[in-house]
Amino acid sequence: MVELILRNCRYVTRSGIEEGSILIEKGRIAALRKSESFTANKAVDCKQKIVIPGALDAHVHIYSPGWLEEDFRSGTKAAAAGGITTVFDMPSVAPHATNNINSFREKRTTGKRNATVNFALYGGEIQSETDVAQIKLLAQEGAAGFKFILGGAGFIKDDSVLYTGFEEIKKANSVAIIHAENEDLVRLFRSRLQTKRRDASAFLDARPQVIEDEALQKSILFAETVGCRVHFAHLPSKRGVELVANAKRRGLRITAETCPQYLLLSRKDYGKYGHWIIVTPPIRDSADREALWSALKKHIIDILATDHCAYTKQVKDAGRKSVWNTPGGMPGLETMLPLMLTFGVNKGVLTLRELVEAVAAAPARIFGFQHRKGAIEVGADADLVVIDPKRVYRFDVENMESIADFTPFDGWKMKGKPIITIVNGRIVMEEGEVFDETPGKFAIPQNKTMSRSQRP
Repeated sequence: MVELILRNCRYVTRSGIEEGSILIEKGRIAALRKSESFTANKAVDCKQKIVIPGALDAHVHIYSPGWLEEDFRSGTKAAAAGGITTVFDMPSVAPHATNNINSFREKRTTGKRNATVNFALYGGEIQSETDVAQIKLLAQEGAAGFKFILGGAGFIKDDSVLYTGFEEIKKANSVAIIHAENEDLVRLFRSRLQTKRRDASAFLDARPQVIEDEALQKSILFAETVGCRVHFAHLPSKRGVELVANAKRRGLRITAETCPQYLLLSRKDYGKYGHWIIVTPPIRDSADREALWSALKKHIIDILATDHCAYTKQVKDAGRKSVWNTPGGMPGLETMLPLMLTFGVNKGVLTLRELVEAVAAAPARIFGFQHRKGAIEVGADADLVVIDPKRVYRFDVENMESIADFTPFDGWKMKGKPIITIVNGRIVMEEGEVFDETPGKFAIPQNKTMSRSQRP
């Protein structure tokens, strides 16, 4: 007998929006049928709803003991609440940094015990020659990619580490994830403002565009020379879009992501939300915001991710009087899909298929999971989200599963809501209630050489 049927569905496939039933057995999609004459252990009527592949959030920070209070349990429950069925967790800080085999295995074991949704792990932070030497082994352990921070906590020692790291990543057929800000320039410009200003927008003014430009251009140059795949994390700017677009036109193996905060907020919002919207790279100007929307539509930006990094309000409020004291980061797992349905799909900026491409199909393809995730097709993992496209509501921070008790999007009016999340064939969230289950699995990328036609 079929374990679960989603009846009366409109569901998004690679070719369009289909209608019928989705049959689920043993954690996978067993069949897609027009007929409804099937019995199952459980059936869900999806009339007037939309079913999409579960989102893959390729950029989250949920397990960093000693730095964050979030953990695999609260973080993956937040993902389930937001319709995200796979998270890619960024490296932790020492002694939990995933820059060696033992810590990678420890983190993987912790995730397996506690994850409500599926999870992948990056190797890193890659900071030194010692870390570069571990890349091959970490790739064999299942690392989805390798993180390099060029400016900020955990930054690389020097350019030789970046270059040799790219060489090892190419050999491992993996991908380098780049936080593109120049650390020396971050320090320089911050030192010029730190004693003069304390307001939130000073954080942006202390990180002028040249900081990002240098890091992007250097990474693109090294990627071209080495032939390594490079993915730029949290792209915030019009200039960044132009550099990525140019690299793609030249046939380089470059991909990029942006985040809802960069698409929906701008300089003027520092006056309203203050230190709550301090993230790195910083939220920039309205012209940057508009360029990011256009780039997402044109597939210059490949994917949407959250850069979820949750703090309590008490911790974040260290920057209430001086922005230099606030930690960078904000929650996003529970707001990404509602925000993109509301301000992307319902505003006519993105089609539903384009949204699915950005949150599911493209991240699956870029990081080697397209054989199992990111699409509704027979044989794929039954990681699915049922959306009520007509549901109108106001987002309420009080209902969040994350440890965060603030978000700038608290009280925002939304249209379109994830109402059921299915992970490996099991319902883990229904109508906002996340069940205390841990069906999430460690997601292992399928590393292979991509032909030009397969490149994202």
